[in-house]
Amino acid sequence: MKIIQTKLNIDVPRNNKPSYIIIHHALAKNCTIQDVHSWHRSFGWAGCGYHYFIDKRGNIFTGREENQRGSHCKEEGMNYKSIGICLEGCYQEHKNQTEKQVPKSQLESLTNLTKYLMNKYDIGTDRVKKHHDYAVYKLCPGNYFPWDKYIYMLSQNKDNIIELKKENEKIQEENTRYNKILSDIKVELDKIERMIQDGTNT
Repeated sequence: MKIIQTKLNIDVPRNNKPSYIIIHHALAKNCTIQDVHSWHRSFGWAGCGYHYFIDKRGNIFTGREENQRGSHCKEEGMNYKSIGICLEGCYQEHKNQTEKQVPKSQLESLTNLTKYLMNKYDIGTDRVKKHHDYAVYKLCPGNYFPWDKYIYMLSQNKDNIIELKKENEKIQEENTRYNKILSDIKVELDKIERMIQDGTNT
């Protein structure tokens, strides 16, 4: 997974302690992270309020640093305890911007980035949220965003990791058992060797 460093140099406190991941859309059919950065500065903010931005081709860009306070979800103090990810696009009915399909490459990059962050901060799928979950007056990331499919993809990846860990533990247990058997055999062989030596010495 490649992450493009934008170096926006946003000066905000480093008091974010991520325990949630919140997904947004830009509400704009075509835009860049530089556009988002400019829009948010026009609000009087320090700059791009998100920690990551993913375009429709699946390119991932950095916004704020992960430990920096966000400006993407003020409700319930989420700016201080979450990673905000924004998608290029408008996945709801909105003027002439409406799109009903999230590009496969964009969804795959979102899944990979989310999985990486979940692993890094020990965040479960139950703490991967829509902006709408907190700002109920918004549809963000849009009613056309395939949320159930996205969560299923994350769960599948998580289930695969769990299965691999279980398989690895099973292999380690088997190795321990075989090493014990080999050790016992070696002890017995040493006993036999000593008995043979004792017999030749009498």
